[in-house]
Amino acid sequence: MMAELASDFEKRFPGVPVIHGVMRRPADRFSVTALLGASGCGKTTILRCLAGLERPERGWIRFGEEVWFDAERRVHLPPQRRGIG
Repeated sequence: MMAELASDFEKRFPGVPVIHGVMRRPADRFSVTALLGASGCGKTTILRCLAGLERPERGWIRFGEEVWFDAERRVHLPPQRRGIG
């Protein structure tokens, strides 16, 4: 059975536009997903948020039934417990 990596989060930096990380992607332990975009558009920031290295200002990130991040509920699963990389 395939799980789903899903997110709807927002990351802000002073003086730059907001980065929205909205996705729904089927995923399992063998999945590979590519992020494409122009230089400076936020690809690395999105990956850092998914990995738990950055904390978004609002929103949520989950993998299957496991909540990795939820700003409203103050949930932040540490990077070493996310099993990605």
